[in-house]
Amino acid sequence: MPRCDTSILGSCEVSTRRSHNFPSILISTSLMAATAVVIYMYETTKLYDIAGYILLPVLVLMMYLASVIFWISLCVLVKTQPRSYRTTSPKEKSVINLVLIFLWILGLGAIFYSILNTIVYVQCSFEDLSTRKTHITNSAYRAIQAVFTIVQTIVLSSISKLNLRRTKLIQCFFVVILLTNTSAWIYNISIIQKPISLNSTHVFRCYWNTQTATKLISPIHPIMFAIEQEYNFLSVCVIVSLFFGNNWDTVKFDFTERQHRPSWKPSGRFVTYSIVSFIFQIPSVVIFVLRKTYNNQTLSNAWEQTTMFRNSTLLLIIWYGFHILRRMDRGSYRKNVEFDSFLDNDVVYIICASGTIMYAALGVAEHNHRGSFDEKAMKYSLFMIETFYQTIFLLYLKRFERKCYTKLYFVIIFLLFSNMITWIFFQFWIYDISYSNTNEVLGPLYPAARQTLYIFICFYRFQSFIYLFKFYKQEENIYQFFPTKSHCEKHKEKP
Repeated sequence: MPRCDTSILGSCEVSTRRSHNFPSILISTSLMAATAVVIYMYETTKLYDIAGYILLPVLVLMMYLASVIFWISLCVLVKTQPRSYRTTSPKEKSVINLVLIFLWILGLGAIFYSILNTIVYVQCSFEDLSTRKTHITNSAYRAIQAVFTIVQTIVLSSISKLNLRRTKLIQCFFVVILLTNTSAWIYNISIIQKPISLNSTHVFRCYWNTQTATKLISPIHPIMFAIEQEYNFLSVCVIVSLFFGNNWDTVKFDFTERQHRPSWKPSGRFVTYSIVSFIFQIPSVVIFVLRKTYNNQTLSNAWEQTTMFRNSTLLLIIWYGFHILRRMDRGSYRKNVEFDSFLDNDVVYIICASGTIMYAALGVAEHNHRGSFDEKAMKYSLFMIETFYQTIFLLYLKRFERKCYTKLYFVIIFLLFSNMITWIFFQFWIYDISYSNTNEVLGPLYPAARQTLYIFICFYRFQSFIYLFKFYKQEENIYQFFPTKSHCEKHKEKP
């Protein structure tokens, strides 16, 4: 906890404390190796058509079961032996509560979908006797998946603000848990299906033609698939964050002044800027909904034009932010940059940005290969440029003192809403990206590689949203204490 001495000066100094606890090399290499192996298997075979398909859900089921046991064991060990499995340094995560809200929303959706699938597979095990063993296996897989999701979400919520020691036992636990989330993510890609007709001889024929699947699962399948994918990915991020420490600035707060201030509520400028940002997103939202409902060429062209206008506007806003940063006093620049979670790590952010830029570059290259630089190629070009400049802008902004964010309040709020809505858009596209044979990036080849790159895009936007939300919270905290002072402009007030 911060050390306070209000008896003399009535102020509190939040001391900096930096931890260099990073995820172990064992966890990272195991995760990457497993991902590469499973992607290779998926690209070279159709897992749901090969003989022995039943072995795949059995394997994932066993991993789920082991992970449930490890989660419960970890929770018991951390609670009963805190000195052996927790560090003594304090940990205060500024974004973890927001991340946990998203994790619970996604987790509840994944649990609901798993329960529906369990019901359908149990029903098929009685109706389709020829593939009864497969349906029983799938029902058990979906049931243990729901249990795993419940246990993992509860345990992560209880220990997410702790700093865990990198003991061999914890490393072994997390190797299995991380591999389970990653394998489930790729396994779900391998079995993604459009609704199959009654005349099909496919193993999922019964599944897609039950009354429950027709009325409930089929309409929500694209959304639920995106929710399951994002839950697994976000869980990995929260798990890895357990090994990160804090690096905080030293900031002094006047407790005498704070006691007379009302509790925080949205300021007038926040409401105004939020409305402006939301109005800017309305055309994209309307065309997106219409395009998903009525797929025709006119709406497709309108979407391309709206996307180009949106990316161009965001690019201008980012350049405006750079213009403001140039006017900042160089004394406000700091070398030590804070991060307190996997979602707030610059290396991860750069990797996701690189994957996003690679996806856009492949889209541009595909259209150039066809000999035409049309609206879609222009859209990918603007998307790539906007991603590049936003990445540099946010990383550069982290190098400035928190009190300087006041000058960039409009830019932060505008980009905050834009990245959040863009992230939501991309979630609805995950399903289409996964089974599309006419995709503009990589064409019909390498669906798992295409899906992996697309996940980078989704996570990049979510991580940008986390960065901007953190900037917003820090600016609001500073604004409460220093509502009239500006310490960042050149040739102004000197310390």
